Amino acid sequence: MLHLAVGLLSLIFQINITPREIGLFETESAVYDICINGDWAYILDNSCVEEYQGRLYAVDISDPRHPKPGSQLDLPFPMKVVAVDNYLYVADGGLYVFDISAPSQPKKCKAIFTGDIQQDLAIDQTNLFVVEKKGLHIFDITNPKEPVKVNSLTIPDSSYRISVRDQNVFIANYYEGLLIIGLE
Repeated sequence: MLHLAVGLLSLIFQINITPREIGLFETESAVYDICINGDWAYILDNSCVEEYQGRLYAVDISDPRHPKPGSQLDLPFPMKVVAVDNYLYVADGGLYVFDISAPSQPKKCKAIFTGDIQQDLAIDQTNLFVVEKKGLHIFDITNPKEPVKVNSLTIPDSSYRISVRDQNVFIANYYEGLLIIGLE
């Protein structure tokens, strides 16, 4: 329900939305993340057993009632996926870059290993921010196929999520709470 009050005039709008499942695409394991780019969904799943094994699925969602599988790629420990134009960035045991100009067939272009398991990604204009348990890495993605690391920072252990706004990076840390990093 939305309530709008202006001066003596008060209007109440009833918004009726009834969510219901209209389609389903099943994966082999627990889904960790999803990214929508045009008519394609890129889904990460992960088995979370002794030997971590995950996948990147490309799924055609042009008809949401009948999602159609594209390709499926094995990845060791996928955690987060984001898209910029024709490129996917996947946080895994490294940072993986995929060309998705052919959306059903992502092609790995590059793998960058930073030393720890990447937990989350955020993009702000031409920068890609990667948080891992004890570190923040900043990549210039002016050329999206070839990220260039421009800076790194050691941060407290157990950092998991990241968000970027203006000149600040916000990091959720299990023990410390919210870390705020300025980008002067």
